[in-house]
Amino acid sequence: MRRGAAQLLLLAGCATEAGFEDRMNALVGQPEAVLVQRLGPPSADVTLEGRRFLRWDDLGVAAPATIGPAAGFGLGAGRLSGQGIAAGPLAGPAVAWPEAGCSVRFEIMDGRAVGFIPSGSGCLAAAPR
Repeated sequence: MRRGAAQLLLLAGCATEAGFEDRMNALVGQPEAVLVQRLGPPSADVTLEGRRFLRWDDLGVAAPATIGPAAGFGLGAGRLSGQGIAAGPLAGPAVAWPEAGCSVRFEIMDGRAVGFIPSGSGCLAAAPR
């Protein structure tokens, strides 16, 4: 397993929706510049009915991978591997990698975040320390 994938699995294993809420709540009341410093540039800056919102896409982490039984069939031959055919209903695990599709909109009033709305899947994070 590549190092980045292993780190993602470790992070996703201890990440929760409550942890994500805690991280975002820590930004409520902060100036807009602090949001940009911590989250990066916003994906969108929208004014609706006189209310201003900044949106960030692809925040959070992918949910933990789903691992389950899978069927397999193989045929192998080689100098050190031997020869044979293998098949079975539980030949190995299948891994499904969900996407991190979390978006967050912060409402901005007088240059400060007054609240946020998360949407999508993958809105997970470890709680701030």
